[in-house]
Amino acid sequence: MSHQDSFDRAFESSEPLEVLRLVLQKLVAEGNDRDKLLEELEWFRQQLRSSGRDEDEDVVLGVMDFLVGWCSSHMKI
Repeated sequence: MSHQDSFDRAFESSEPLEVLRLVLQKLVAEGNDRDKLLEELEWFRQQLRSSGRDEDEDVVLGVMDFLVGWCSSHMKI
């Protein structure tokens, strides 16, 4: 399964923010490059925006904040 597939599947959940955060935690733990993951999330965010999925775009932006550390220390990935 590609990262994009994992991102998409998170939005099938009733708690996409939490699920997407867990996906990212796993990807980072597996040694995936954070900058590459940010690029993939940015592409995904742009796809959501072009589809008019504003609330889902906000979820992705939140997870991007967790990944770069723009959040409370307990939420950092």
